[in-house]
Amino acid sequence: MTLCNAGLAVGAAVESILILRHLRLGPQWFGVITAFGAVGGLLGAAVSERIVQRMALPRLTVLTGLFQLLLAGLVFTSYFTVPYVSLALLLAQSLLWGVVLVIFNIASMSWVTTIVDPAFVGRVSSARRLFTFGAVPVGSLAGGAIGSTVGIWASLLSWCLLCAMGTLSFLLLRRGSLRTPPADL
Repeated sequence: MTLCNAGLAVGAAVESILILRHLRLGPQWFGVITAFGAVGGLLGAAVSERIVQRMALPRLTVLTGLFQLLLAGLVFTSYFTVPYVSLALLLAQSLLWGVVLVIFNIASMSWVTTIVDPAFVGRVSSARRLFTFGAVPVGSLAGGAIGSTVGIWASLLSWCLLCAMGTLSFLLLRRGSLRTPPADL
């Protein structure tokens, strides 16, 4: 989760610049894109319980991690397209990101509670929050530095790469926790 959060922070550091300056969509579209993300979060909250009950938590965590990679890729792609195509990509990304992120957070935390001894869940949750939320300011600084020195596209690509690394980490951790290849992935 730390890598995925760091990726989001790297991308979010330049996303407003992408929308307002590079694509010149204007503040009204920035607001609409943001609102789509909020609606997505509400939709994610509405459907998450049913989804979490129907899928194995490790599989759902990896699947939502892969979706984060795909959705970060939509923002990266929007850098290279014309504004109205970019707008469509950003609207879809924002809505779906809201859904996926809520489900990802619920699935990953629920998974942790199934593999950690109940006596240690509080400490593990605290450590997870330290590292996942602690990655946000570092990622934001890195995203701004990359964006201003290399270019916005490089920060957006970094978002994709960090999401890929985070999802790969889930796969590796999942395999290691069972000592055999997981049947549900």
